[in-house]
Amino acid sequence: MMATTSLGFTSHLRETLVLSRCKLDEWVEHEKERIDVLAESYRAEQKNHQNRIDRAVASLVALQLEGGLSIADKNISVSHRDLTKEKEELLQEQERIKDEIEWLRRDLETKHSQVQGMSEFRRTCVPSLQPIDD
Repeated sequence: MMATTSLGFTSHLRETLVLSRCKLDEWVEHEKERIDVLAESYRAEQKNHQNRIDRAVASLVALQLEGGLSIADKNISVSHRDLTKEKEELLQEQERIKDEIEWLRRDLETKHSQVQGMSEFRRTCVPSLQPIDD
């Protein structure tokens, strides 16, 4: 009988232990699932954040290139003054070329009118020259 009373006392403890173990296993599984969901959410948020950073950097580089900045060896240096100076020089060159074109156009018109004047003079004033036979 002694064995039966011992079993009765320990069987309740064993049942409690098994039940506690099942509850612990369920809690661990629930926490693993919750942590997996949180980890996936964190990875998605991290990826989204990195994409926003990449887009912002690309936009910044595009604006800098559009604004006249130069990129060399991953060092971004401002050359705005150089671009302003170059723009002024190009505008001066453009004006010089426009002036030269205008001068050439006027010169061409003058020469053209001279040629027409000479042609008119020859037609009206200079008699036809006949070749002289020797």
